Amino acid sequence: MSTKKTRGKRKTPPKAARSRKPAAKKRGRKRSGSPSRRTYTEDERREIAEFSITHGIHATAEKFGVSTPSVTNWRRAYGITRETKKRALSGQPVFLADAGEAASGRGYSEAFRRDVAEYSILHGIQAAAEKFSVSAPSVTNWRRKFGINRGTKAAAIAAVAEGPSPAGIRKSEIRALRRQFEEALDSLDRLLAKL
Repeated sequence: MSTKKTRGKRKTPPKAARSRKPAAKKRGRKRSGSPSRRTYTEDERREIAEFSITHGIHATAEKFGVSTPSVTNWRRAYGITRETKKRALSGQPVFLADAGEAASGRGYSEAFRRDVAEYSILHGIQAAAEKFSVSAPSVTNWRRKFGINRGTKAAAIAAVAEGPSPAGIRKSEIRALRRQFEEALDSLDRLLAKL
């Protein structure tokens, strides 16, 4: 039997020779159904989430005696982001979503997503994100989902330009009539010049 010395490395015994220790039992309180856990009402969760906009997650958790993950989850449920904080601190109005509506991209209603995506056509992604208090990547994803791209913007601008005027006549028809009228005036001027 040959013995080989290894430098700095210990040989581990084969798997069969390793001893297996029984797993230690974890101690702690029961998570589900524990009577010591307090349940918060919808209004309380909303109040805590609103407070956290200007005071931060940790200060809010301390003040209300809740965990920071709870505050974070409630902020997410009401659609509170860093942009929301910026808007609140700059004095702009802040609109919170209904609980669960803004929990994640999957939580927003289809109509809300479509409204945001359509608003972004003419106003841009960042403006839509700020107006509706959502993230710019969410707006980008919703635009992709509804088939909105750069070509859509050009078509929307053309549709606005071609849209009906207050009198119910399309702007393109007005331009065509104006062109015909100017040509008629030019031909009248030429005829009068010959006289």
